[in-house]
Amino acid sequence: MGLELRHLRCFVAVAERGQVSAAADALHLAQPAVSQTIGQLEREVGVALFQRHPRGVELTRAGEDLLPKARATLLSSEDAFQTARAHAREQRRQLVVGFLPPLTSVAMEILAAYERAQPSINVEIKQIGFGDHMEAVRRRQVDAAFVWAAAEELDIVLDVMAQEPRVVCMSAGHPLAGHAELRFEQIEDEPVPGVAAGFPTEIADFLHLSDRRRRPARHADFAPRSIDEVIWLLASGRAICIGPASLADALTRRGIVNVPLVDVQPVNIAVAHHKDDRRSAVRAFVRVARDHFAATRTPEPYTDARSATTSIH
Repeated sequence: MGLELRHLRCFVAVAERGQVSAAADALHLAQPAVSQTIGQLEREVGVALFQRHPRGVELTRAGEDLLPKARATLLSSEDAFQTARAHAREQRRQLVVGFLPPLTSVAMEILAAYERAQPSINVEIKQIGFGDHMEAVRRRQVDAAFVWAAAEELDIVLDVMAQEPRVVCMSAGHPLAGHAELRFEQIEDEPVPGVAAGFPTEIADFLHLSDRRRRPARHADFAPRSIDEVIWLLASGRAICIGPASLADALTRRGIVNVPLVDVQPVNIAVAHHKDDRRSAVRAFVRVARDHFAATRTPEPYTDARSATTSIH
């Protein structure tokens, strides 16, 4: 029969979920089909990979050894497939650009400049979520993406284009809402939105300024899963939100005010692309974005109250 990627996909799905039924749901397959595929794999390798019990399955020692290699093989095959698709897009003179929802206006601004500079390139746009925005770049599902550069990322180049200040969003009835500006010590103990399951910890830490806190952030009891739910949390006074100005713009509604947070570093807006992507269309896109930002934006002021000297990274 021979080993195929479908065998490894089923194996990893069952191993990660501990149940054949849950794996079948995730793979959009019938449960008997997943069980049959696992059986084929075990016969092919000549050893049991799972121990069956009434509650589900557990990996055997052989299965535990196979799991990291199976994951690596699937990632490698996906990377090879997406690399080939990226080259196919180049032959079709096509570029797929992703963007985080709060950066929509920034993305549209640069895309218009790029299309003027490169009229022969067919540009497609794709909104990417906070939970998978870097994976979309890493797996080459998009050729470039507008993101907040929170930290260095494996296999990804982050070309910083501009900076934007951080802002505190809160109910208009909040005691601090009337301030012209705020410092971090004034809002450090205010509750922030709860973190939904699956939301990347590093993004939550970035938004909530965890590196500045003397103690863990207080979270509201409710973990929003959409912009509308965040807006409800803010308007009801249950939490404040700290974020880049572009996020504050997305949250602005009647009953919500935004106050500049003046003693924290601004946020870097970057174009992210795969470190191995040397296609001319991607290089041209980065160049157009950099030139456009250089011509239209100036650095945001920043004063760190904790020290006499400041730097922006």
